[in-house]
Amino acid sequence: MDVRDLVKKWEGVLSEGSDIKSDKVKKSTAIMLENQHNYLMEQTAWGNDSF
Repeated sequence: MDVRDLVKKWEGVLSEGSDIKSDKVKKSTAIMLENQHNYLMEQTAWGNDSF
């Protein structure tokens, strides 16, 4: 998935609170959110709820 697509996917979260003015920060935060989401979904799929 392209980084711009991730920013669109997570726009609802990224727009909460004060506006993120830096594109680099917005993109890196979207990547971090996606990685965390994928990790949690993987842990749930394996039935590992110790996180």
